[in-house]
Amino acid sequence: MKKNKKHPEFIYMVVSLTAFVFTAIIIIVFSHISGISDNISFETIAVMIFIGVLLIPAMIKAYAYSNLFKYDRNENNFNVSYVINKYKLTGWIKGKYTFLDAVSAACNGEHERGFELYVKCLGEVQDKRLRLACYKDMITNLSKMDNSLRLVPYIRKGCEEFPDETDLFEYVAQYLTWYPFANEKEALEWFDGVLEKTTSDRIKYRAHYYMGYTSLYRRDYESADRHFSEAYSLISAPPCYLLIDMAVCKACLGDYDMSRQYAVQAAALTDNHEDVEYIGEKLEYLFKTTTEAVNPETEKLINELKRRRDSKMEDSVQISDIEKYNAAVERAKQNSQ
Repeated sequence: MKKNKKHPEFIYMVVSLTAFVFTAIIIIVFSHISGISDNISFETIAVMIFIGVLLIPAMIKAYAYSNLFKYDRNENNFNVSYVINKYKLTGWIKGKYTFLDAVSAACNGEHERGFELYVKCLGEVQDKRLRLACYKDMITNLSKMDNSLRLVPYIRKGCEEFPDETDLFEYVAQYLTWYPFANEKEALEWFDGVLEKTTSDRIKYRAHYYMGYTSLYRRDYESADRHFSEAYSLISAPPCYLLIDMAVCKACLGDYDMSRQYAVQAAALTDNHEDVEYIGEKLEYLFKTTTEAVNPETEKLINELKRRRDSKMEDSVQISDIEKYNAAVERAKQNSQ
């Protein structure tokens, strides 16, 4: 097992004591010299006192502070100054060195160790800058760790603390929106709560979009149309996936002119392979809309998409289940030690 390095703060704790001890030694030596010898000049004694009282403690303190930057470049693939400046972590902040150790471990590929240190940091610190830095850096450096779903419960808590932070919101939203086994009921409750707390238009847009297409698959077309319209109004350049879902919704409501209009916009904005795959199936159904009633072909599309979602929901996973998994992993680690 790799031996843990002493924390820089451990050295800081002994600096003042060391300075006191050196000062006491110099005073004792000075008193002794004054009592047994008159051959030493005042200038010599003054130099000795200066070195002992000032320079030696200063050198010790400089050594202590150098630990902040004293990371072996062969073992760590990050720059401490860059991290501090990136997250504006200047000055003394309790837990900052735990955070830096976490970044170091994560950048060095020790994802499990980094994960433990990020969690430890979040459990210790109150400073808002450092807490936000922990959440953001977990996303940056641990997204490729084995079973990165373990991050979701922590980042969700970060969203509660920082409701306007887009990076945190997007991480949880991506999980709830696209992960095949994310729990739909939990997702709807979370996005609804986000709308109440955030002031960010970007975040509101994403929340309305999710609630819109979920309502669409539930055949609640009026609710879906309302959420899609809110999302459309909050973004200057609507993406093709929003437009194609709006087209499907309008077709199901019998508004075929608007359906075609949104479908054409979606097709015009499709510029990569993934987008083509996403809207292709829906476009095939939409351009069969010819009747005055709700288009049965479009209803078939909704039925098929709902069937797929319902099939996945049978094995859905709540975020609380991930928290239980994290707790089980921690217990297993403790038992193996």
